[in-house]
Amino acid sequence: MSTGPAAPSPAYEDLDENAQVEVLRRVAVTAAQRYGLRTARLEPVLHGFNTTFRVDTADGARLALRVNTNSVSTAEHVAAQQAWVHAIARDTDLRVPDAVAAPDGRPPIAAVALVRRRAISSCLRLLDLDRLPRGRGTLHC
Repeated sequence: MSTGPAAPSPAYEDLDENAQVEVLRRVAVTAAQRYGLRTARLEPVLHGFNTTFRVDTADGARLALRVNTNSVSTAEHVAAQQAWVHAIARDTDLRVPDAVAAPDGRPPIAAVALVRRRAISSCLRLLDLDRLPRGRGTLHC
């Protein structure tokens, strides 16, 4: 008995917030794999204009993985932003979350098309605030 063609799934923007986060979780899992991360835990932190996930890796790293879905930034824009943040972390005494590069050395970007639109992810190492010296320097986030 044929039931006919399956109904098309709703567009991303028509999904409720929880359904959007679940779609973006799949994007984040794929992006984490492309970064070469062995993910132990991935959980949403903020779902708004873009969506940020906390990623805990098997080796104990804590990362923030942002999935840009509403941004007009191109992959090149995000790569430039990440290069700028990395240069600050590398070349100054300012404490900023450093960009995570892809294993092949490409800019820290993974373009994933699971939401019928371009989604660009970027990944930053989280600062361990408990290990920062108290009263010394400035923390920039």
